[in-house]
Amino acid sequence: MSTSGNAYIDALIWGHNFADLLCDAAGLGAYVSLGQVAPNGNSIVSMGGWAGRPDPSSRAPYIATAKLAELIWYGKYEGLSLTPVPGLEISLGWMGGARYDNDIVAVSKWAQEHDRLLALVVLYSLTQETRLHHVGYRFATEQEMRMNAAGHGTEPIEVPADDHLRLYRPVPDVRSPYGKYYVESQYFPEGPHSQAMHWDLVTQDPEGLLDFVARAYGVQPKFWEAGENDPVGVVWVTAAKDGTIFGVMARSRFWEAEK
Repeated sequence: MSTSGNAYIDALIWGHNFADLLCDAAGLGAYVSLGQVAPNGNSIVSMGGWAGRPDPSSRAPYIATAKLAELIWYGKYEGLSLTPVPGLEISLGWMGGARYDNDIVAVSKWAQEHDRLLALVVLYSLTQETRLHHVGYRFATEQEMRMNAAGHGTEPIEVPADDHLRLYRPVPDVRSPYGKYYVESQYFPEGPHSQAMHWDLVTQDPEGLLDFVARAYGVQPKFWEAGENDPVGVVWVTAAKDGTIFGVMARSRFWEAEK
């Protein structure tokens, strides 16, 4: 990871590198702005840039920076603040900015509900060690699942679960402390058959991460009885405009997928 010699800037660099990995793994791009407000509120360290695939024609850099600015001046100094800030006349009116105490992450490019999801995950990672295990895709048919997993130069690893089929493909990446992450392709014979994407994250307190994300949407995570190599639960977020579904799962340890 790049270092600047300044602990505050280094934390933001780490956060942006993590966002870059999450977006690259998903084959997407988003503009991510990060900031830390000084305890006295008189100064801020900030940075921003494309995570994953850049789009030079997009207004996302302006919009993400505006969301960041909204939370610099009108966010709370304790606890979680989100855009849009209620009652703020100059607000853009969109989700995608999140602040906890003095840390801020703002995202723009996707449906606003999913901008918020990425912002929350990166915000959480600034204070709680968080790593990527895999990015997963749920497909409507088994054929689509197998086509997605094939043709990448690596034989996918098939590890069926009780209620769904799943194929894992390892992807080497120096940004990961494990040296890789996985791409998972899923098919649920009994449903759901809607397409969806999720990040599966490794963190010391997976329940805490999912609670943190879910509270920002006013919902509860879905938890289940997890095995040693399983995530403990999930938060699904559906975009109101087009119905696309992104989610986040969390687990306490990195699992090496094996046949």
